[in-house]
Amino acid sequence: SKMLTQIFGHRDCLEMLLHDLAHMEKFVEAGRFWQQVGFFSFLHASVAPLHLKWREVLGKRWELSWHYVSADMNAVANHMLMTLKAQLMVAMARKTLLDAGIPRIPTEVTEDELEAVKADVYPRASMAEWKPSLADAGLLSQFEESFRREWEHVLGAHVRHAEDNFPGVFEDGNAEGLADSVVHQASFDLWPRPSADEFV
Repeated sequence: SKMLTQIFGHRDCLEMLLHDLAHMEKFVEAGRFWQQVGFFSFLHASVAPLHLKWREVLGKRWELSWHYVSADMNAVANHMLMTLKAQLMVAMARKTLLDAGIPRIPTEVTEDELEAVKADVYPRASMAEWKPSLADAGLLSQFEESFRREWEHVLGAHVRHAEDNFPGVFEDGNAEGLADSVVHQASFDLWPRPSADEFV
């Protein structure tokens, strides 16, 4: 009876059950299933090793972001990838300001408050408030360069994993544009593939 009255963040037991069933339905939808399988394979193989470092450096803010992206998302692959990127961007912006001794933005909670956040309440991932703070502190260029390098590590790890496990997935040279006759082919195998450099 205790479990039936337990509140998980802002959801009671029934709401949590319905929430999880909705996730299950979205996971098995034909148009999203393989995209999600591929994205979570990418997280496991290419991002999880970097997450171990980020967890130590970026603190609880990134840990909550990781839990959300890796365990509580159902969407098409490009949306999940952009969410991962946005969450990492905000976590790095927060760390850049903290390292410089700049007070956090007004809407951001403290590290102690983050410790009390429930797992189903994910952090916002918008740079709308962080970017002006970085610019005012003269740290925007430094942040953008740091993030660019970190994101290149993510994509580079994925390229290496793909090349090791799926030989031929990338072309050796520059891929030409998709001709109309090829785009309309039913088989994706007939499409030209980008080089690894073009992908990154």
